[in-house]
Amino acid sequence: MALPHLIATLTNISPSTASQLCSLPPAVKWLEVRADLVGDPDPDWLRARFPGQLLYALRSGRQSGAGLDPIEQRHRRLTKAAGTYDRVEIEAETDLAPSLVDQIPFRKRLAAWYGNGDKSSSLSDGFAQLSSLPAARYKLVTNPTTIAGELNCLCFLKQLGRSDVVVYSDGGLGFWTRIVGLQLGSPAIYGLVHNDKKNSDQPSTS
Repeated sequence: MALPHLIATLTNISPSTASQLCSLPPAVKWLEVRADLVGDPDPDWLRARFPGQLLYALRSGRQSGAGLDPIEQRHRRLTKAAGTYDRVEIEAETDLAPSLVDQIPFRKRLAAWYGNGDKSSSLSDGFAQLSSLPAARYKLVTNPTTIAGELNCLCFLKQLGRSDVVVYSDGGLGFWTRIVGLQLGSPAIYGLVHNDKKNSDQPSTS
């Protein structure tokens, strides 16, 4: 069984970003660039400071992100990113159009769904929607309102019995689900490149 990947998420760019990227632990194999928060940094600049692989995520407002691009502009950015990044996040609610996904090779597709997750049925429906798209990886992230809702994501992950699906709960109490998820087959765990006051509920990878 392949070892899970540690993914560091870049949520802002500052004068110290270059040194932060250079000092990431060797265990960090992927850098997720939250383009809805940091724009579109030069991939060559990133690769000069980070030796691993690059993941492009343009989280839309519909999926708990800050992206407000019209759909045509959003898809142009995703298509461009597919030419320079190792993987591109494709959202269930906005990006399953053939005109877009046909431009992104299978090996570069990360199909993602974000939802409440309080009901197991919502996870099942979300994954059914995602799995209609052949992809290298899948991700389901819940933001439940109850502890029982947090457990739903882990029960669902165990039930799936797959090694290509990341499932976890977001929010202040959700980080433990990322850790336990590794024991249930999740292929990756996410953390921040650096401590971020706007994302204080997520620890950094450093």
